[in-house]
Amino acid sequence: MRDTTSWHEDLQSRLEAAEFPDAGLTSAEFCQAELGLAFMAIHFPAEPIGALPAILSGYVAVADNVAATIRRVRHRMGDTARRAYWRSTLNKYAGLPPALRAFERVDDPNRRVNDRTVFEPKATSVVAERDRFYAAAMVDPLAYRPTREHPPAPAGGRYSFYVDGRREIVQMPDHLPPAPPLDSLPTVDGRSRQPWTIDVQKDIVAAAHAIDGHLENGRICARGTTPSGSPRCDLALSTLSPVRWWTNLSSSPSMAWSTGWG
Repeated sequence: MRDTTSWHEDLQSRLEAAEFPDAGLTSAEFCQAELGLAFMAIHFPAEPIGALPAILSGYVAVADNVAATIRRVRHRMGDTARRAYWRSTLNKYAGLPPALRAFERVDDPNRRVNDRTVFEPKATSVVAERDRFYAAAMVDPLAYRPTREHPPAPAGGRYSFYVDGRREIVQMPDHLPPAPPLDSLPTVDGRSRQPWTIDVQKDIVAAAHAIDGHLENGRICARGTTPSGSPRCDLALSTLSPVRWWTNLSSSPSMAWSTGWG
C-alpha cells in the first residue's frame, strides 16, 4: 500500500501548534485542500475549482510532464479530491481565519463555494513555509507504507481464530525451519505503461453485436415504452457499418449515452 499521509504530518503538527481552530475541518483535510489549490495555482492558474476532480480523474488532456504530478496529488488528496467532498471542504476552508489560509477566493465571499469559484494564493504569517510541503508532495514519488513486522509463530504453539463465526484451531509442529527475512519493495521514480489501443473491428463491432444479441432476447432495453406499453427495444448497432458507426459515435458522443451505452 502506498504511503499517502506522511507528507503532511509535520505540517499538521505546525498548524496545530499555531492553534488550528476546531471548525469542522481537520488539519489533515486542510493540508489536502491546500495541496489541491496549490496544484491548480501552479499548473492551471485562474481555473475554477470544479476543474480539479476532472483533471485528477483523467478526463482532461494534460501535458505528459504533468501526468505523474496528477497521480501524486490524486493519491495524497484522497477523498478530499472527490467532487462533492472537494466543494464541501473548500466551503469550510473559506470560513477559516484569513491569517491561517494560504489561498483566497476571488468571488463574493458571502456566497457558497461552487464549481466556478476561483482561489488565488496569498501571503500568510502562519506556517509561512508550507509551500515547500506542497511542492514536495507534487514531486516526491509515493513510497510504500512500511508494514508491521510480526514475529513468526514459535514451534509447538497452539493458536485459534474464527472463520465465519466458527472457531478454528491450528497446532504448529514441534520443529519449524527458520523464517526467511522479508525484503521491502523499492520505491520507483516512475513507471511506463503500454498504450491502450482499440481496434474498431475486433473490439467495438464485436461489442455492438453482443449488445444486439441482448436486445433481441430482451435482456437490454432502451428507456421508454412503445404506445402499446411494451419496452422499446429498437436499437441495432450492428446494422451500421463499422466506419459509419465509428464516425457517428466520434462526432456525437451523446449517441453512446442516448442509446444506452453509458
